[in-house]
Amino acid sequence: MARRRLPKSMRVVGARIPIELEQGDLTFVDEHGHAAPAFGLYSPTYQRIVLWSEQAHERRKNTLVHEAIHAMVNAAHIQMDNDDEEMLAGRLSPILLDFLRSNRGLILYLQEDLP
Repeated sequence: MARRRLPKSMRVVGARIPIELEQGDLTFVDEHGHAAPAFGLYSPTYQRIVLWSEQAHERRKNTLVHEAIHAMVNAAHIQMDNDDEEMLAGRLSPILLDFLRSNRGLILYLQEDLP
């Protein structure tokens, strides 16, 4: 099967969130000013997701789901400590990716419009 291209954006509760690839190193800076390398970043201020372009294709998918979870937490106005939100996204992203892949019929059912 041919690989699909990375979408240019996603929607979270109606908001369009651009998805961009970055060739340079990505760095996350926490609220204490500590910097750490990152595979992807979600910016609630700019409503965009940036993914490190050099990661493997499968890793990029997991990173995209991880950043989408951050966008969903933001859209739900859930106030969390950055470490707790990072743990939540880190633990849920592989489970959500597996759920989406394993339940194509359910996803199609959920996407149907009401009669």
